[in-house]
Amino acid sequence: MPKVIKNIIGSIIPAIITIISCFVDTKVDNYLKLILLSVVILSCSITFFFDGKLNKFLQKLLYVFSWLISVIFASYLFLDHFDLLKYFTSITAIKELILSTGSKGVLIFLLIQISQVVFLPIPAVALLLVGVVIYGPFNTAILCSIGVVIGSCISFMLGKTFGYKFISWFVGEEKLDKYSHMLQHNGKFILSVVFIFPFFPDDLFCMIAGVSPMTCKEFFVICATLRPIAIIVMCIFGGGSIFSLHNPIGIVIFSIFVCVVIISMIVFFKKNKKVKAL
Repeated sequence: MPKVIKNIIGSIIPAIITIISCFVDTKVDNYLKLILLSVVILSCSITFFFDGKLNKFLQKLLYVFSWLISVIFASYLFLDHFDLLKYFTSITAIKELILSTGSKGVLIFLLIQISQVVFLPIPAVALLLVGVVIYGPFNTAILCSIGVVIGSCISFMLGKTFGYKFISWFVGEEKLDKYSHMLQHNGKFILSVVFIFPFFPDDLFCMIAGVSPMTCKEFFVICATLRPIAIIVMCIFGGGSIFSLHNPIGIVIFSIFVCVVIISMIVFFKKNKKVKAL
């Protein structure tokens, strides 16, 4: 990447975002704005004026720090300015937010789904059920699948771009060592199992896969093929149609599905030591 473009992306843009954010009218104390602005400007100045002289890891760290602070700060001020923070306190509030935006609710739901995969602490199942209530099982399955695949690819690229040290802050060094070791030797098989079966931290594995030898193309094919399967199944059972657990057919189908999952997991566990280690 040319030096000029790298400096614009890594140093100048975060500073501009933070400066513009400080002029947004919110309840946030001006002194806090000034402190955060000073921190971002200092970080950006160091990376800009000492480009090439800093340790590569330190420079990358400052880039990430500047972007995180500026984006989080700007997002918080934006949400506070338009009085939207209240909508992120519960699943019910998120449902109200989506319904209140009318035709734009689909885009809001998609963005929330992407954010949930990357960093937003919202239970995936709860968000999916909200979608089923609003849009029905079929549309929710499509929206959630698109959002999950996009969010998974973003997590993967974060791992691929910023490497081991950055990911260890998110997941912890012990977990990262354990899971990345598995993905080093049999990554595509392990990732496929994680995406197909429940109970595995699939969102976490997306980011860890970024520090494995797996290519972007390989990850995308596995993710786009397998991650929607669990989403479609949950949407079907949560849709209240023929597959509802309130009727005998739904109970039979649900029982068969659970048996297939359990038998498949037992077979995988017995046949592959890597999966058993999970």
